[in-house]
Amino acid sequence: MPISTEEFSWGAPRLKDRRAALLNLLSALLWFFCFAAIYLLAQRTLLDFKHSSRAVAVVISVVAIALKFLSTPWKLDGWSAFIYGFFGLVPLGITLALGANAIIGPVEVVGCKAVGLHHNTVMEGFEIEFEGNRFSDQPMRMRAVERDAIYWWLDSAVFTLRHGVVGFDVLLDRRFVFAPEKPPLEDLR
Repeated sequence: MPISTEEFSWGAPRLKDRRAALLNLLSALLWFFCFAAIYLLAQRTLLDFKHSSRAVAVVISVVAIALKFLSTPWKLDGWSAFIYGFFGLVPLGITLALGANAIIGPVEVVGCKAVGLHHNTVMEGFEIEFEGNRFSDQPMRMRAVERDAIYWWLDSAVFTLRHGVVGFDVLLDRRFVFAPEKPPLEDLR
C-alpha cells in the first residue's frame, strides 16, 4: 500500500484556532514573567503566611468571578478559562498588587536598639534580638545577619520601611550602627 503525502505535513503547522493559540502563548509568557517579578518583589516585602494566603485567595476569587462572566463574550470553555486565569491573570494580579505595594505608600524610618544575639544553626549566622522584642515575627529579613565578629558590638539598627498600599510592609534599607567602645552583646543562645 503506497503512503500518500497528504498524511504528512512538512510545512508549518496549521492551527484551526489562531486566537486560542495566541492566548496560550501569551499566558505562558506572562506566567514566566510574572513569577520572576513575584520572586523579586516578595524578597523585599515583609510577608507572613497568614496574610499573604488571604491576599492570594482574594486574587484567585476575583479572577474566577471575572472569567465566569467574561467567558461567554470571549467564547471560552471552562478549561480554557481556568488555564488563562490560573497561568495568566492570577500571576498578573499578584504581580500588580506586590508592585503597587512596593511603590505606593508612606515611608517610615524605624530605629531599634540591639540587646543580644542568637546563634542560628540553620542559616549559619546570627539573629539579632532587639529591645522590646521588636520584629520577632520577621526573623529572616529583619534580624538575620551573617556570622561575623563585628556584630557582637552592634548598638542599634535603622530600618527604612514603606507601609504599602496593599497592607504589607516593604524593607527599603537596613543599616547597622556599631559601638566598639561598649561591651559586646549578650549571647542568647
